[in-house]
Amino acid sequence: MAKLSLSNLRKSYGDTEILHGVSMEIEDGEFVVIVGPSGCGKSTLLRMVAGLEVITSGEIAIGDRVVNRLEPADRDIAMVFQNYALYPHMTVRQNMSYGLKIRGMKPVLVKERVDAVADSLGLTPLLERKPRQLSGGQRQRVAMGRAIVREPSVFLFDEPLSNLDAKLRVQMRLELELLHRRLGTTCLYVTHDQVEAITLADRMMVLNAGVVEQIGTPQEVYRTPASRFVAGFIGSPSMNLIPARRTRTGDILVDAAADPQPGSFTLGVRPEHLVPCPEADALLVVAVNVVENLGADSFAYGSIGSQEVVVRLPGEHQVSPGDRLPVRASQEHLHCFDAETDRRVDLQGHSAGMYSNIQ
Repeated sequence: MAKLSLSNLRKSYGDTEILHGVSMEIEDGEFVVIVGPSGCGKSTLLRMVAGLEVITSGEIAIGDRVVNRLEPADRDIAMVFQNYALYPHMTVRQNMSYGLKIRGMKPVLVKERVDAVADSLGLTPLLERKPRQLSGGQRQRVAMGRAIVREPSVFLFDEPLSNLDAKLRVQMRLELELLHRRLGTTCLYVTHDQVEAITLADRMMVLNAGVVEQIGTPQEVYRTPASRFVAGFIGSPSMNLIPARRTRTGDILVDAAADPQPGSFTLGVRPEHLVPCPEADALLVVAVNVVENLGADSFAYGSIGSQEVVVRLPGEHQVSPGDRLPVRASQEHLHCFDAETDRRVDLQGHSAGMYSNIQ
C-alpha cells in the first residue's frame, strides 16, 4: 500500500491540451473515484498514472518515489481494464498466476497465493476453465483476481463494470467494496457512472473537459456542488437548474426569461427537495407533462415556461399530466451558481421569495 500524489498534471496532443493541471493527494488505503462524462480525460489521467501515457508536465509520486520516468512494470501498480484483457488460451489459474511466474516467484508460493485469492472471489470451481467458458461477471472477477495476487501498492480500475448488465453491476459494486475493505489497498477508479462513483468512493474527483471541478466525499459533492456542472452531473434525476435573480431587497425570484438581467444567477434544487404546497406558498408552479410511477416514488416531469423541471414525489401522491403542481423548497436545499462563472456562491443573507413570474 502507498500514498499516490498527482501534482499539476498536464497532457497535450500537439496544440490540444487534454488535461489542465490536475492535482490530488490520495492517502494510503483510500478509494478515490474519477468521474465525468465521456471524453473528459479521466481514462487518459489513469493511463498516465499507469505509465501507459507520457506526461506532458507535472509529477506523479507513488509512496516516496516519483515515477514519471519509470516503466509500468516498475511502478508497483496493477490495472483492471474495461474489457477484462484475459489471455484466451490460458485457464483462469494460468491467467491469475502469469504475472507472478514472470517475476520468478516459486511455484508453491504462486499456487498458495492464487488459491487464496480465488477462494476469496468465489473462483475456485472455475480455476481450470478458459475465459470463453465464463460469464462477463466471472471474467471480471478473474481480471480483479489477477491484479490482487500481485499485491501492488496501487490498484487502477478503468471502467471495469461498464460491460456488465445492470443487475451484475450492482453485485460487482458490492464485491468491490467488500474487497477494498478487506485489502485496504489504495485504489484509483475511473467511471462515467455517478452511481458507481457515489457508492464506491471515499472521495471523488469530478472532471470536466480536463479540468477538476470538485474533489470531496460523495456527500460533500452531492450536498454542496462547487459548480453548475457538478450540480447537473451528480444526481439522478439531475438537479433542476433554473434562471433566477435577486431583487434590491435581496429576495430570490425565479425568472425563466431567456435574457440575463442584472443580479441574475442560476438557482439549483434537487427533485427530492421540491415539496408540494399551497399555490400561495409556492416557489415554483410546475405544468406537469409526464408522470413516471416507480412504485415507492413518482417523478413528475414538467416545465415553468420553457424551463424543464423534475419533481420527485411519494408514490401515493396523485398527480396527472396537465395538472399544475405548486412546490417549494427550504432555503437549506437551494443552491446558487454565478451566471458568469457557473461557480457556487453563498445564499446566506438572502431570502427565497415565494414567487414565479411564469405559472
